[in-house]
Amino acid sequence: MSEQADPIDSFFRRAAARLGAHPEWARELQASEREFFPGGRPAGADDGARRRHLEWFLLERVDARGPELALERAAQTVLADDPALGAPWFESLRESHVGVFEVTGAEPGEGLWLRDLGGRGEFPVADATASRILAQGDVIAGRIFALPGGAHRLSPAAACHRDARLAAALRADFEAAREQRRGVLRVGQREIEDMFFGGAAPLDAPAEARRLLIESGVDAQRVDAWLEDLAAAPFDEERLVHGAQDVLSEILDELAFESAVDLESTRRALLAAWAELARRGPGTGPSLTPAPRPGGESAPEADVARAVARFEERRRAGEPLGAILADLERDLALGDEAEEGEPIPDFPGVVGAMVEEFLWETGAREGPIAAARHANLRDLGRSAEHVGVFENLRGRDLLVYAGWWLLETGTVAGADDARARVASLAAFCRWAESEHEVALHTEFHATLVRLGTSLPRVAEANQRRTRAARRDEGELYEIVDLAGEEARLRARSGVESAARIGADLVPWLAAGDRLRGRLGADGRLAVYCCYPPEVVALTE
Repeated sequence: MSEQADPIDSFFRRAAARLGAHPEWARELQASEREFFPGGRPAGADDGARRRHLEWFLLERVDARGPELALERAAQTVLADDPALGAPWFESLRESHVGVFEVTGAEPGEGLWLRDLGGRGEFPVADATASRILAQGDVIAGRIFALPGGAHRLSPAAACHRDARLAAALRADFEAAREQRRGVLRVGQREIEDMFFGGAAPLDAPAEARRLLIESGVDAQRVDAWLEDLAAAPFDEERLVHGAQDVLSEILDELAFESAVDLESTRRALLAAWAELARRGPGTGPSLTPAPRPGGESAPEADVARAVARFEERRRAGEPLGAILADLERDLALGDEAEEGEPIPDFPGVVGAMVEEFLWETGAREGPIAAARHANLRDLGRSAEHVGVFENLRGRDLLVYAGWWLLETGTVAGADDARARVASLAAFCRWAESEHEVALHTEFHATLVRLGTSLPRVAEANQRRTRAARRDEGELYEIVDLAGEEARLRARSGVESAARIGADLVPWLAAGDRLRGRLGADGRLAVYCCYPPEVVALTE
């Protein structure tokens, strides 16, 4: 794909030049290549590879000097005067999204629609060039940037494949990774590099992994034992995600307890070693350039998504919400024009639209500060994007959002944020019941009162979990009893086990909480995520 002349792409060209000319930044950028390209920067790396590395370095990699992104620090130093760092373009950079997408519709010369196979969201893309060469069913892997007005822009370095078998295999892989949970599956830029650009492993990946661990202070004999375990374990070449419920997961848990290594870079190094030890072949090769798209009708889903995009664009422009909601109903045949007795068609994203109506009415009634206080409810729209009719929103959907989604996605920051979100959710429930006769307050109020106590506590617990892990890792346990660091856990099968939990985590846990994690042979529980007792209703 050719690079588009817009502020985002111009920013990356300037950023590459400025970072490369600054000695300290140049050293850090070069050093990071070992993480992004496990075997070092490929010989003759093209502009696309350099762009993907820079996107990851600035927008995804945790900054070596603290918890912020490298972009945040660069914006205060070598990029301080860059025009692309002014709003709204800075937000476009920060809010970029990486994924594996399937093209669901295209209008040649205008744009296209992409569905995220992991997150299941639908994204309008404003790219006239791409819309002329992409076809429904094509697979795009890479980064997209949110533009002012609700549309998105594809990174010119994204991979493009036209292969129905590949698309079907990817859909199956993502669905398999979600089998044991609801929600989204996120992939990062480095995983995209490995999966779609043949992310080459080092010439001697086991030796490289061994060097990395020993230099990080891990005992050499323990490292050798891990490499022997990897060599003895089968490596599934068809599996989308490794390091979940396998020998690699056990090694990572032990490292989380016993060392201070960077777990993500270590996971990548060990994964490359495992693949080489299992005599795995190279990656999937370079991206393909698709042929021009044949004529045809766009997917029905695209019609709905276009209507939602028009709604968002008009809302952002400040048009009266009542008028644009009415137009949206007409676009989607949600109003009185539908014949009596006909089912109301689904409107994916309707909860998000109702949240915007609530925020608008709150602002008109109580002022902009009050509306801003409840802006966190936009996350409810994301969590409940599967709900197609507002009247179908139920207390269970709200419990999924508050008791599971906020915690699994890492969206809730801590106790104060959790309290604010519970208060906003209560206000929304009352409004939905009084203004739209959707009985959320009646149905969910008692649960919400309990969450007002449990969610802030569990939000703090998640700040102290053993390590970050994918949502298909570990087992779900109920805390039956807790005495200091000693806990009795009950698995979903009903079997109870004794476990030890980290001392810094214990004060934030209570009997009845649910924990997702892995219980080691030594009795220690590696905790991946904590949930309030109220989520028991989701398992019934």
